[in-house]
Amino acid sequence: MLSALFALSKNDAARWTLGYYLLFMCLGLNTAVIGPTLPALADQTHTPLGHMGWLFLAGAVGYTLGTTLGGRVFDRVRGHPVLGIAQLAAAALLVLVPMLPRFWLLLGVLTCKGVADGLINTGANTLLVWTHGEKVGPYMNGLHFCFGLGAFLAPMLVAQVIGVAGGYRWAFWALAAFATLVSMRLLTLSGNPRPVHHHDPGASALVGARIYYPLVIPAALFLFFYVGAEVAFGGWIYTYAVALKLASAVGAAYLTSGFWLLLPSAASSPSPWPPVSRRNRLSWQPCAPVCLSSPW
Repeated sequence: MLSALFALSKNDAARWTLGYYLLFMCLGLNTAVIGPTLPALADQTHTPLGHMGWLFLAGAVGYTLGTTLGGRVFDRVRGHPVLGIAQLAAAALLVLVPMLPRFWLLLGVLTCKGVADGLINTGANTLLVWTHGEKVGPYMNGLHFCFGLGAFLAPMLVAQVIGVAGGYRWAFWALAAFATLVSMRLLTLSGNPRPVHHHDPGASALVGARIYYPLVIPAALFLFFYVGAEVAFGGWIYTYAVALKLASAVGAAYLTSGFWLLLPSAASSPSPWPPVSRRNRLSWQPCAPVCLSSPW
């Protein structure tokens, strides 16, 4: 057993994959911590609760910039240092979030954090594909399971400090400490995966192939609305439950955890209808948590 673990620790692909999994766990933690702390952040910045939705827009704008930038960055430079620096920047910005007295400062910090998160998202997905090639399927599923796991744990952490004066600050700082450790892990990883170029006679024909827009555009629109609904619902469900007195503050935090837990569970669960293709199953199953939760 020990020899197997030692051999695994020497395997570059295993070490790299573990690093990407930790990054996505941090990404889930950072994403889900905002929702349960939204009322506290509104009090901190003396902002009406209804205006706090701008925080999600600011984060999304930064995220879009980060993913767009990442697509070019990871083709040109070594990936692990970029991921490590982006994660370290996200950790530093998390430290600042519960300390900012002005709403516009909070908007700026979350926009910058969105850029870092976008780089991490693009980079971890890309490097994982380069690491495992055609066998990436189960590893990609595990990567996004780690995001759901992190998103599940963040509201539970907030629930433990709700009764403490200013306790929400410690939730941000604890996540920042964990994110810093993960960034150190990425910065010290040796080697970097690169895409494998197969010398296939048919590959040259694929290089000049046109993009099939009737498939790409609907897929992009689906992800646009699905991810937007996921983040918005996960961000507001806590405030909704507390404001309507549907749950206590602690109960609402656990409710938020339950929502985020359903996402990786739905994505990895087997289809109840065997004739349905795997492609169709993957498209509807992640939507199940939002659909099931919406009546409440």
